[in-house]
Amino acid sequence: AHERVLTTLQNWGVDTDGGLAWEVVGTGVEDGLPYVDLRAHGTPTGTISQIRLETYTGITAAPGQTWTGSLYVRRVGGSMDGVGRVHLGVQERAGGMFLADTVVMVDAEAARLSDARAVCTRTTNNAATTNALLVAGLVGLTPGVPVDSTLRIAGPQMEQSPVASSLVLPPVGAPAVSTRTPESLVAPYTRTPGPLA
Repeated sequence: AHERVLTTLQNWGVDTDGGLAWEVVGTGVEDGLPYVDLRAHGTPTGTISQIRLETYTGITAAPGQTWTGSLYVRRVGGSMDGVGRVHLGVQERAGGMFLADTVVMVDAEAARLSDARAVCTRTTNNAATTNALLVAGLVGLTPGVPVDSTLRIAGPQMEQSPVASSLVLPPVGAPAVSTRTPESLVAPYTRTPGPLA
């Protein structure tokens, strides 16, 4: 019922509403990160309310792959009254149907958005896996206790990797899938004098 509030965000939507409405209440740039402010509010009917950051079948995956999702998130309005925590998750799906997930709890009280990157990694282990999905939301809701919290979300990124790489942004004003060559670590080699043990 609340899916319509995220229609301005391409491919985003409500995965599990838990009785809450999610709506876009602002956009901008903080610390060089383009963000969207999402307000989750209402009286919960369940213990979880989360959004998806891609379509259910938008990311092709296979059994045995390792996927890492990341985003920047911090609370910028309302309160955490009636909310246990903010979470980030990587789900396995088969043609859109939920199979399994890995979830991490997130501290969304950072003073700066650039200090608020959350990362979650999952290795797919279901033979039926055809897709991966990044989700984020509120958990530990108490049914019947009103919630009103605004989260600032920036830089959602999903990649087939055991670690999160630096954020890849498309050109300003041209939202699109972005890619680049893999990052690599370069460190100088210094041999310690003396025999090797």
